[in-house]
Amino acid sequence: MTIPEITFILFGCTILVLLIWGLIRGTKLIKWLCVFLLILLGGSLVPAPKNKAVAIRGYCMNNLHQIGLAIEQYRVEHGGTNPPNLQALTVICNNPNPFVCIGSETPPGNLMQVDRWSSYAYHPQAGSNDVLMYCPLKNHGDKGGNILFGDCSVKWFNKSHFEALLMPGKREASTKSQTVQ
Repeated sequence: MTIPEITFILFGCTILVLLIWGLIRGTKLIKWLCVFLLILLGGSLVPAPKNKAVAIRGYCMNNLHQIGLAIEQYRVEHGGTNPPNLQALTVICNNPNPFVCIGSETPPGNLMQVDRWSSYAYHPQAGSNDVLMYCPLKNHGDKGGNILFGDCSVKWFNKSHFEALLMPGKREASTKSQTVQ
């Protein structure tokens, strides 16, 4: 039995006891319904750690997508070549926040030194089906990570698929379909 299930059962029993006690004492039913709704709302906040991890994953994915858009714009302006480093993207993306995963402990720094403090790993030699940039496993509790591909798509992979993609020779586009939601 999971913690949310146990919490729901405990809240249900508490509400039942309060309703019976309230009816015996003559308290108005509407008052107890309000109490019930407040307790039920409080119980819905219990599985917050899982929701927080999903939110961090989405925030990270959005950051990589923003960087992917900046890389695509750089390619248009520079004959289809990838930027040599993240510093080259700061002309297009002058906000330091997309260069840091919210799951990392790295604070955004000076954009002029983005290659030193960015929490993402960048591979400028990547082709259109290769891993262009990724967020390290440690930023997501070693459960998986987001990967930005050369075609500027971003996907989440569980740990085993993530590690397989980062191994040399394992960066084929066919592996991109093995995402885990």
